[in-house]
Amino acid sequence: MRIPIDFGPETSSASLGEPVIQVHGSGYASSGLEESGTPERETLVVMIGGMHRSGTSWLAKALSLCGLDLGERANWKAPDNEKGFWEDRYFVELNEFFLGAQNAAWDNPTDCDFKTAGILPVYEALVSDKTHPMGFKDPRVSLLFGLWQGVFPDAVLVAPVRNPMEVALSLQARNGFDIEKGLGLWEHYNKSLIGYGCRFVEFPTQVGLDRLVDDLGLVWNPAVTEWLDADAIHHTCS
Repeated sequence: MRIPIDFGPETSSASLGEPVIQVHGSGYASSGLEESGTPERETLVVMIGGMHRSGTSWLAKALSLCGLDLGERANWKAPDNEKGFWEDRYFVELNEFFLGAQNAAWDNPTDCDFKTAGILPVYEALVSDKTHPMGFKDPRVSLLFGLWQGVFPDAVLVAPVRNPMEVALSLQARNGFDIEKGLGLWEHYNKSLIGYGCRFVEFPTQVGLDRLVDDLGLVWNPAVTEWLDADAIHHTCS
C-alpha cells in the first residue's frame, strides 16, 4: 500500500523549551480534555505514547481493563515483554514507515516536520478491529502525534513517565546502549510529549492513573492494581 504523505518546512515543530513533566494530580498540561467535562465515550480516541522502557505496555493494558478497546491485533508478546505489548502491529508498522521517511527511527529520532497528514486512507484499516472508546499504543507516537492528529483531530495523548536513569539502565541491558544515549532518548521523547500537551502518569507508582481513567470517561477496574507485576520491574533507582 502506498501512503501519500507530504513533508515540508512550513510547519516546523513548536519550540518546546525546558521540559517540565507534571504528573496528574499536580497539574497536567492541556490535552484537549477540559476541566469542565469529559469527552463522549462514543468519540474517544486515546493515543498512548511514552519513552520506550517506561511502562507504556502497562498503561495500555491498564486502560484497556477500564474499557479502552485496543483491538484484536494488540495482543502479541516477545521475550523482552512477556506480558504483551498491547499495541496494534499495523499502527507500529505505519509509525516505523513515517519515521523512516524522515531518515529517523525510534532510537534515532529527529524533529519530524510534517506539512500535511495525507494518511486518511489508513483510517478504515486501523479502526476495523476496534469499537469506541478506542486506543492506539506505540512509544513512537510520542514523536508523531502531530501527524496522527490529521486522522484523529480530537485524539488525547497520554503516557507514563519513569525515572530517566531506570530507562537508561533498561535500554543498556536490552539494547546495549550507553547510559548517555539512553538519557538523551528519554529527554527527546519527553520534550516531544510535553510539546503535544501530553497527560502523564507515573510509572511504576501509578500516581495519577485513577484520575486519568475518570477524566477519560472510562470505568475503573480493580484488576488494574493486580496487573502491575513488581517482580517484572528491573533497574529501579531510589
